[in-house]
Amino acid sequence: MEMINIVSDSINYWVKGGGLLIPIALVCYLIWYYFIQLQQSLQRKLDMPEDIQHEIEEQLSRRGQWAELKKNLTGQSFYFGRIVLYAIAKAEQGCELTNVFKEVWQKEVTPHDRSLVILQALVASAPLLGLLGTVFGMIGTFDAIAERSKETTELMASGVSQAMITTQFGLMVAIPGLFGINVLKKKMGQLQHHLLALQLHVSLALKRS
Repeated sequence: MEMINIVSDSINYWVKGGGLLIPIALVCYLIWYYFIQLQQSLQRKLDMPEDIQHEIEEQLSRRGQWAELKKNLTGQSFYFGRIVLYAIAKAEQGCELTNVFKEVWQKEVTPHDRSLVILQALVASAPLLGLLGTVFGMIGTFDAIAERSKETTELMASGVSQAMITTQFGLMVAIPGLFGINVLKKKMGQLQHHLLALQLHVSLALKRS
């Protein structure tokens, strides 16, 4: 019985918020969808033990270690190991290393940048939708005051409820989204740092060979 009352109260509370809670809920779903997709993709690329990363960099810094390095990296599932193998193979074919890493950057980083921009736009839209609900609610409140009918008090309460509830939901969606964006930006920075470091190590190794 208590659970039924909780569900009933939740539905009534939702109804008081008006129709704008539907697009706010849709924005909330999209925010979580993009966040989870980006977080998982970035984590897979960054998921490499530091000792293996240091070993790759150390082998790149030594002369005559190409064969051993390629042997160690072949068949490995680590993202940065695959990048090193790809860069070495392209360099051995005579490709300019700068162009190779530009290609890697376009393929691996740019799509994440686009998704992050979409996520930021969604997070920014949530409080704006809440503010729009506030405007509609206050308009309803002023209309009720202007009518001066017997139902004025009820209509005013309804307008104020809509104004406050939509603002509340908009902020509840946006605030976690802001924290999520900061987490993703940190991971993006780590990915970019590792790619630039790999480019430097491979470039120096090619000059030594």
